[in-house]
Amino acid sequence: MSTALTYLASLEMAEKRRKHPNVPDRFRVQSKFVVKDANNLTQAVKRCLELHDCYVTRVQSQGQWNQSLGRFTRSTTTKGTADLHAVVEGRHVSIEIKWGKDKLSAAQQKTADQVNAAGGLYLVVKDYDTFWSWFNEYAPDLIRKIGGEPV
Repeated sequence: MSTALTYLASLEMAEKRRKHPNVPDRFRVQSKFVVKDANNLTQAVKRCLELHDCYVTRVQSQGQWNQSLGRFTRSTTTKGTADLHAVVEGRHVSIEIKWGKDKLSAAQQKTADQVNAAGGLYLVVKDYDTFWSWFNEYAPDLIRKIGGEPV
């Protein structure tokens, strides 16, 4: 596990201690953040932002099965919208998660241009360490400290 993911797990444990101070550590489940696919990466990025008191929501953009119609219906989400929408340091950040050789579609690039032109940030995240480096640079005042270590 990378150092950044180890920090995330430590921060998660500190949050559990804060929320449930009467539970002894031996009974706490140690969170493990293993990033082996896009879904794991999305979850880790989202949890990091939540633990640093940022607003973040995951956007579901795939269609849904409609039982009464007997078919899939298209999503009403704008084509090209990012996987995560967050507010970090008072600024909107759209975060698109890409895994492996996956690249932005034309619709995603158009959305990125629109978000940036409107004063927001559009961030493409391919691995957790790169996201963590960006977060440390962009929002150093939000970084939680556990035992003197930034987490």
